[in-house]
Parts: sequence; structure tokens; C-alpha cells
Amino acid sequence: AGEGAEEEGGGAAEAARGAQQAGGGHSHACGRTAARTALALVSLLTALSLPDFKFLVALSGALNVGVIAFVLPPLMYVLLARGAMRPASVAAHGLLCALGTVVTVLCTAMVVAQKLHPAGGELPPTPPPLDTYEVEDPLESYDWRAGG
Repeated sequence: AGEGAEEEGGGAAEAARGAQQAGGGHSHACGRTAARTALALVSLLTALSLPDFKFLVALSGALNVGVIAFVLPPLMYVLLARGAMRPASVAAHGLLCALGTVVTVLCTAMVVAQKLHPAGGELPPTPPPLDTYEVEDPLESYDWRAGG
């Protein structure tokens, strides 16, 4: 009798899962689409409202790339494989973490320094397009009868 009850309960649970996927999955997908759209709109409004969005992107890149690329991978590896590592390996991973931290600090300092003290100030003027230059055609002044 116990097996029959388990089979009936399992069938009911499976039917409920099927009904949830049929109806509930659609609203879940709409929620994810709405969340993605909201994130895109927040990014758009941030880019439009800030006068120097390039600085924000450069600063976030300088702060995050060094940490994500150089600091976190060896740190996580050391934390996960604590007992199985040789001391030389732990030291090498620690050195890589320290190097990543130094690179992150230097890159962030460079981005902030460039924002505070731009090199050269204004950009040089853009040269006019090539089609506005007047170039003399050497073939027009060539004396064909005299050979030169």
C-alpha cells in the first residue's frame, strides 16, 4: 500500500511540475526579460546623464580587471586546495595575488591622474579633408612637343 501512495504522490508532483512549467515558466521568462530590460535602461540613463561616461568605464575597468584576472583566481585556488599545496606553490600564488594588487592600484591611479591632469589639455585641431587641398597636376605643365 505504501508503494501505491508514493506512486500517486509522485504522479501528482510531476503533474504539478508540468502545470508550473506550462503556465509559470512563461511569467518567469517575462520577469527575466523585464529585469534585463531594466538593467539596460539603467545603463543607458547612466551613460546619458553623466558628462564623462568614459571615465566611469575606465575607472571600473581599472578597479576590476586586475582583481578578477590576477587576484581572485590564485586566492580561490589557495583557499580551495589548502592542504594539498606545497609551500612553494602557496608562495607563488601569493606573489601573483600581490602583483595583481599592485597592478590594480597602479592602473586605478593612472586613470584618476589622467582625469585630474589631462596630458596636453585640448586635442589638436582636425586637418581638413583631402579633397579640399589643391594639388597642381604635373601632366598639365608638361610640354609634350618638346619632350620635357
